[in-house]
Amino acid sequence: MFLFHRTNGRLLGRIRGLPDVVHHLAWSPDGQRLAIALGAGGIRVHATTPPFAELGRDEDYGGQSYSVDFDPAGRLVSTALDGKLRLYDAALRRLVPPQPSDGGRRPFFARFSPDGARIAVGFEDSTALRIVSGLNLRPLMGLNTSAAYNGNLGRVAWSADGRRVFAAGTNDVGGQRPIRVFDPDSGRQQAVWAVATNAVMDLQPLTDGRLLFAAGDPSWGIVDGAGRIGPTQGPPLVDHRGNFEGFRLAANGERLAFEHKVWRQGAWQRSPRVFDWRQLRLERADPTPDLQPPRRESLRIEGWRSTSRPLLAGQPLPLAPYDMSRSLAVAADGRHFALGTDWTLRWFDATGKALWAKPVPGVAWLANLSADGRFVVAALGDGTIRWYRTQDGSEALALFVHADGERWIAWAPEGFFAASSPEAEKLFGYTLNQGRDQAADFVSSAQLREQFYRPALLTARLDGNEAAITAALKAVGDVRAALAQGLPPELGEVTLTPLGSGEYDLSVAVTPRSGGLGRPSIRVNGVEQAASREVPAGGPFNQRLRFQPGEVKLEVGFYAAGNTLLSKTRTLEINVPEPTVLPLRKPRLYVVAAGVSRYDDPSLRDGVSYAADDARSVADTLRRHHDATLVELARPYLFTELEATRDNIVAALQAVAREAQPEDVLVVYLAGHGSHDDRGDYLYQPYEVRYTNRAALLAQSLSGSRLRELLADIKASKAVVLLDTCASGKFSLPAFKEALNRFASFSGRAVISASANEAREHTSLKHGLFTSALLQGLEGAAANRHGEVMVLGLANYVDEELKDSARHLFGHEQIMLSEFAPAFRNFMLTKKR
Repeated sequence: MFLFHRTNGRLLGRIRGLPDVVHHLAWSPDGQRLAIALGAGGIRVHATTPPFAELGRDEDYGGQSYSVDFDPAGRLVSTALDGKLRLYDAALRRLVPPQPSDGGRRPFFARFSPDGARIAVGFEDSTALRIVSGLNLRPLMGLNTSAAYNGNLGRVAWSADGRRVFAAGTNDVGGQRPIRVFDPDSGRQQAVWAVATNAVMDLQPLTDGRLLFAAGDPSWGIVDGAGRIGPTQGPPLVDHRGNFEGFRLAANGERLAFEHKVWRQGAWQRSPRVFDWRQLRLERADPTPDLQPPRRESLRIEGWRSTSRPLLAGQPLPLAPYDMSRSLAVAADGRHFALGTDWTLRWFDATGKALWAKPVPGVAWLANLSADGRFVVAALGDGTIRWYRTQDGSEALALFVHADGERWIAWAPEGFFAASSPEAEKLFGYTLNQGRDQAADFVSSAQLREQFYRPALLTARLDGNEAAITAALKAVGDVRAALAQGLPPELGEVTLTPLGSGEYDLSVAVTPRSGGLGRPSIRVNGVEQAASREVPAGGPFNQRLRFQPGEVKLEVGFYAAGNTLLSKTRTLEINVPEPTVLPLRKPRLYVVAAGVSRYDDPSLRDGVSYAADDARSVADTLRRHHDATLVELARPYLFTELEATRDNIVAALQAVAREAQPEDVLVVYLAGHGSHDDRGDYLYQPYEVRYTNRAALLAQSLSGSRLRELLADIKASKAVVLLDTCASGKFSLPAFKEALNRFASFSGRAVISASANEAREHTSLKHGLFTSALLQGLEGAAANRHGEVMVLGLANYVDEELKDSARHLFGHEQIMLSEFAPAFRNFMLTKKR
């Protein structure tokens, strides 16, 4: 049993050697003793300060104990499933022999009244409530619970003033679990308050008359004296119970409809949702006709819903003792069926022969089968929906949708994941045990993002393309290997000391742990920043930063030594004042543009006929249309054809990094071929690349990770990266799109990019489709009413124009990719003439 510090969560110590499971704990009024109710071995009392010595025990129990409670004088009452109550003095000496209670055979909770004179008793096997003497356990009265005719009222509590008794448990009223309120003097029921949808697990009175409850949803909340629910923490889960017909699946398993049912403020809230693996998108929408509910007609299966004895043609199907069947789905050909239970997902043939059974992390409330026979899809009590292979029952993919109906995260068992937003990445992760005497640690998917954010791999798996995942595993390993490298550093105090003129000194107390100490991660308004290459072995990490005026969100973290696992990050938000001294120069516009049409390797020249001209046109348009009253144009770096080498592009960005200041503007434009590697990294292919083999081509490219480093070194706070790079036929389109997305998301810079490998260019335009729309927007077609072409306005214009042009010229849309950090500050690129 572990004791933690209440405010900082630090593990204080462990009480060792307990003989069985701990069912309940109670603090003495002075906080010096802790009573422990055990599954076997009775009860024990321990000191609450190290070394947490045992102060007493009573092992003479004939059943499990689920309740211990102290009165103000330090006396103790306990229950046991042997049917008896036990009363002790402060030294754990029995005051009277164990006493049975007549309300039920299994007393569950027993609670002293505030003055210790009476004890309220609830039962596990009935809805009875009894009041007994706090002096000798003699019966005093029964409360009138005739209105509660199912379940139990096993959890009880007194109000702080002793004028009410509260009771709850598994008692059900229309699918809700209420708290019932009684007058302990007359025994009459006074009120019924619906608070949860699952068993109420505990009740605790607050001194101001309010009542704290906890329920198995999981949820907790506070109810005032009139039954109004105040502060609550509802379940973060979607409740899948009973939605059999709404759980609808596409024939290949790639789209799923379900009812988004959550309990909020004492009422059910329901709405339809459809998740699409192909688009990796969750929509609030009704199911389309191609999504089918579970089939159950072709086999005679009875008793499958909430019984322990399901039957096939009158014969029992094998279940473990005490397990309960919950869901059923029959294969489209009628030759197999899946049965979901409390503990397992089971696969049978049509004769009832068990082919496999897999443990599940929550009750399998719903099940469905893809018509192509590949997947059993199960909605579980932990809120997840999981895709299992019918071949062997192995888990292929999983999805968790938060109760807010917006955030979701999907993953493969190897650790690769996709999510609706960076915040959603924190919904799922891994608990790492650190031995019996240390608190466990939790690593969220967000901390593994650099290596394991790989949405295209999930889609590939659904398509049956395991080669893509195999290649990724060879490149980065699976999540178990990453976690085995040790824990990431722990951050202490983070401070920003203002120095004036937008400059601040950042200081971070960082402590290496078992995984060692790798590079820092610093983001300003979501944008990746260059960090000092010197990482401290001991003391604090220090770096000077300069910010633009306005609101600034600074996020700091440190990687473990392998630079795979990031620490939990710390965030500071400040408002940087306007400078009191005018800048020495006007802000500058830096342009780095490169385009390759005639690659040194002739096999790479298809599909990029206008790339070099596009780079010239973009640089020229920015020269002609920049607002010279606000920014001065720095010498542009333009590289086309044989000049568009990796070394030249890198050198240009390094030159900008030496000059640019936070108030400056940077535009990077790259046109030509793009690709990706097995790590999911985006690659731009400069002029000199030759395709002798895939590995050689990748080695000669400018990688997205290198481009991120170069951009992080550039202080310009206003920057946009424009990419008109297509994947050649040698590369997977979904994986290339993923690589673009990863580069954009990880860099934190504004990125606007073409993301297709077809319909890119047309002779009537003399440009690539993307760049044609881009040039129109920069020349003024994307301008607002003030004649300003802002970055967000440009992105919106290019998106619509690109779709329209592709539909007109090729009969189908071309998709644009854009990525902006949540704290992105819009800025002007050009002025309409």
